Amino acid sequence: MKGTEHFTRTIAEYLNQRAATDPLFAPNLAKPNKNIEECSVLNTKKE
Repeated sequence: MKGTEHFTRTIAEYLNQRAATDPLFAPNLAKPNKNIEECSVLNTKKE
């Protein structure tokens, strides 16, 4: 299930703001394997 564009943008903005103020979080967000589409799964069950 993909999030709406607005939802995805809102979450991405929050994460970017958090990274700007949290030096421990910033390196984790910057990892190349991070993907907002794969992370924003809501109410789904992996099979």
